[in-house]
Amino acid sequence: MDISSMGRSGPRVAGGGMAGAALRRVGGGMAGVALRRVGSAILTLLVVVIVVFLLQQLVPGDPAVAVAGKDASAELLAQIRHQLGLDQPFFLQLVDYVWHAFTFDLGTSIQDSRPVTEMLAEALPVSLSLAVVAMGFTLVIGVVLGTLAALRPGSWLDRTLVGGSAVALAVPPFVIGLLLQNVFAVKLGWLPVIGYTAFADNPVQWFTGLILPGLTLASLSSAEVARQLRGNLIDTREQDFIRTLRAKGLTWPNVLFKHAFRNAAAPMLTVLGIQLGQVIGGAVIIEQVFGLPGLGQTGVTAILAKDYPVVRGVVLVCAVLVIALNLLVDLINVKLNPRTDLR
Repeated sequence: MDISSMGRSGPRVAGGGMAGAALRRVGGGMAGVALRRVGSAILTLLVVVIVVFLLQQLVPGDPAVAVAGKDASAELLAQIRHQLGLDQPFFLQLVDYVWHAFTFDLGTSIQDSRPVTEMLAEALPVSLSLAVVAMGFTLVIGVVLGTLAALRPGSWLDRTLVGGSAVALAVPPFVIGLLLQNVFAVKLGWLPVIGYTAFADNPVQWFTGLILPGLTLASLSSAEVARQLRGNLIDTREQDFIRTLRAKGLTWPNVLFKHAFRNAAAPMLTVLGIQLGQVIGGAVIIEQVFGLPGLGQTGVTAILAKDYPVVRGVVLVCAVLVIALNLLVDLINVKLNPRTDLR
C-alpha cells in the first residue's frame, strides 16, 4: 500500500515494531550514505584532475614559447620551463599538479601574471548568476509544460508540447541564443545585447542582462525536465493508489497536484542534477555569445593563449561545482525517498 493513500497523520509506529526499526535504520544510515557519497565524489574529482593533466600534455605548443615569444633565446625558454616545472619527470609533474589542485594552490597566470584564484574569484559570480537564472527558468518552464502535458495526455496540447520539446532538444543552444538576441535585443530593444552588471551594482540590470542567456541555457534543460515530468506523472496515474483516489471521486488535476507530484519529485530531482552539469558546461559557449565575463569566457581565452594554470583552474572549479551539486541532489533524493538504495 502506498503511503500517499493513508491519512494525514500517517501510520503509527511502535518503538519496537518492524516499521520503527526500518525507519531507525534508514535515519541512522544517512550519515553512512553521506560519507560514502562524499568519498565517491572525491574519487571522481581525483579522476577528473588526472584526466585534465593528461589531456593538457596532448595539447600542441610550448607554454614557455607562449610566455616568452617565438624569438626568445634557448636559455630564456629553459628558465621559464624550470619555473613552470615543465623540466621535471612526468610522474613528478602529475603528483605536483594533483597536490596543488586539491590544496587550491592554482598558481599564477602565464599571460596576466595574476594569481589564478583571483581571476576565478572574479569570474565565478558571473557563471553562478547565469546558472541560478537558467535553473530558475528551467524549473518554471519545465514544471509548467510537463504538468500541462500530463493533465491531458494524448491531446493536441500534449502533442504540441512533446513536439516542441523534441525541437528544443535538437537545436544547439547557441543557435537559440542568437535568435533570441536578434529578436529581443536587436530588433525589439527590450533587453541588452551583451554585457554583465553585478547584482550589488544594480539588481534590475543584473537580472535583465541574464534573461536572454538564462533562457538560452534553459531551452535544453527545461525541455528535458518537461519530458521526464510528463512521463513520471502519466506513469503515476496508472498506479493503484491513484486509481483508488479517482474511484473516490477526486478529479485527475486534484489528484495530480496533491498526490502524484510526491512520487514524481525524486526522479525529477535526478534529472535536475544532470541538467545542472549541462548548464555549467553550456555556459562556456553561451558566455561567449552574450559577452559575459564568467568561467567559460575565462577558460576559452586561456586555452587560446595556452595559459595552462588558468585552464586547470577553470576545469577544476567547474568539476567541483558539478560534483558538489550532484552530491547535494543525490542526498536530497535519498532523504525524500527512504526506499532509495542506501549502499
